[in-house]
Amino acid sequence: MWMKSLGWSVGVWAVGVCVVAEVAGQPASPVTGVVRERVFTEQPGRGEEGGWVLTLSPTSEVTLPSSYDDVDLTVSRLGLDLSSEYWFSRQVVGTFGVGTEWSHYALSGFNGEVGLDEPISNAVTTTLRPGARFNFSRAWGAFGFGILEFSGDPGADWDKSFTGGGAAGASWSPNEDLRLLFGAGATSALDDTASFFPVLGVNWKFAERWSLETLGTGGAVRYRLDDTWTLSAGGRYESRDYRLDDDASVPDGVLRDDRALVEVSATYRPRPGFDITAGVGAVVWSELTVDSAGSDEVFEATGDVTAVLGLRGVVRF
Repeated sequence: MWMKSLGWSVGVWAVGVCVVAEVAGQPASPVTGVVRERVFTEQPGRGEEGGWVLTLSPTSEVTLPSSYDDVDLTVSRLGLDLSSEYWFSRQVVGTFGVGTEWSHYALSGFNGEVGLDEPISNAVTTTLRPGARFNFSRAWGAFGFGILEFSGDPGADWDKSFTGGGAAGASWSPNEDLRLLFGAGATSALDDTASFFPVLGVNWKFAERWSLETLGTGGAVRYRLDDTWTLSAGGRYESRDYRLDDDASVPDGVLRDDRALVEVSATYRPRPGFDITAGVGAVVWSELTVDSAGSDEVFEATGDVTAVLGLRGVVRF
């Protein structure tokens, strides 16, 4: 996905914190997959004339059952993200995003393995992302954004479930087929630690129909069949932390869900401003961890390889 006019810089609402897990060794909760994938924004035309540009992105995903020692887990997710841009001029763009993701963790066997009831059933992640970006020239741009996130059981203590951070950097496009993103940021975690991370990305159209997109811990190769259909193959690493309810079997603890997956997908775009992507893939590695409120490990196990199915949509206004 390319922006070929005015050297657009990266969308501020892109979640650079997803690289924390790989680079800094600390987990980070992604907002939604669709936000990460659209770090290189593609909002040409309307926004340049001033005013608002809105992007609504619903997502759904099911990870089929996997065994973590004697604990079985199936995960279902629904997400919705709204990203807004206000073009003060062609050079200055204000951005604000709000996203939420609901996850259902169907755990069984936890009592037999650990001797405690399942620590969580439903989890919610909600984020606010204010920021701005600046288009200096056709080749150069800059961005800065902040993130405030709630992540936990819906009944968890709010004051223990928030993390925050932000990042800033620049984008460089030596030609219309290549864009590089580089910057740095920091974020807090539910275990009261702080992490510093680079924000790195590449968007390269290396052939007429082929492109490569990477950002942080994810990347994909895309092939454009025609103006309507695009095929993709890629992979990513994800890490989510959730604060547990103070009435849970591990009161005020933290559940961490780490995984690496590969996916092939097809995107259908019947008209500009609307597309649907269906994907099928495999979780090739995963780890489930439960820590107490004092950061003592209660449970840790790696999961079997399993399949994942996803459906994502984008509507632009």
